[in-house]
Amino acid sequence: MAALTDVDGRVPLTILAERFRDFFVARSVQNKVEENPNIVEPGSLSRKTVRAWEALIRKQPVHYLTESFVIDEVNSVRWAPRIWCQWNADLKHEIVAACPNRLIRYFERHVPGGY
Repeated sequence: MAALTDVDGRVPLTILAERFRDFFVARSVQNKVEENPNIVEPGSLSRKTVRAWEALIRKQPVHYLTESFVIDEVNSVRWAPRIWCQWNADLKHEIVAACPNRLIRYFERHVPGGY
């Protein structure tokens, strides 16, 4: 989201959904386990449509992060004012750099075959 944010701190939900879909389709094409099979049915994430991803993004991370972090605007997700008022190139860089590291750590710990 940090890399895709517009000048108002907003990202269209469709773009986020497409990124999730593309990530899991790529894992599937590479014959990698998509997610922890104890939590998610194997193959189910790569088969999700963009609309299904939109619903899941709104139900999971957006809902649980709460409006103190991100705001659900139905067709887009926007950084909360407390985040956006601090936004600058350094914060963006830190968030963008931290995300892949966290993703890799998660997959290495919880997904057979790792990242």
